[in-house]
Amino acid sequence: SKGFCESVAEEDKRKIKESLDTLQRPGDSCHVDYKAMDALGQIQYLNGDNMVISRTEQGLVIQRIIVDITERIELEKKLIRMSFEDSLTGLYNRNKFNHDALFYQNGEKKKMGIVCLDINGLKIVNDMMGHLAGDELICQTANYLRRFFHGNVYRIGGDEFVVVEEKLGKEV
Repeated sequence: SKGFCESVAEEDKRKIKESLDTLQRPGDSCHVDYKAMDALGQIQYLNGDNMVISRTEQGLVIQRIIVDITERIELEKKLIRMSFEDSLTGLYNRNKFNHDALFYQNGEKKKMGIVCLDINGLKIVNDMMGHLAGDELICQTANYLRRFFHGNVYRIGGDEFVVVEEKLGKEV
């Protein structure tokens, strides 16, 4: 295990060691997912399957099969982000709001501020100037909310926004 561990991300080295320590006799196997740096310094996500093939005087002979799962992990992260992100504004979306609402409901938060708002006149802008102008108004509103508030900002409908401010102090 000395050679391959040099490129393993520091936070995963212990996980690999603990996994390999479970291997004692031929037929034992373990599985571990971890991060490592490639030759260019890029993070790779790897899936390692290890199996004891035999025991010799020098120690265990371990067969190691490594599969690069970087593309899959990055795609999963992108899908999670997309499922929680409004594609027009980049704010959190209703799905993320519903997810976080369960956290707030079950959490230990004692204080928080909530702002609910919508854009007055969006339908008129859409009807008179077109949906591109309406989208621009929505994006400008989103940018303003993002700059003004420090908490989580959600677009939960066409022109409806919610802000959950957790860090309350005298200045808020």
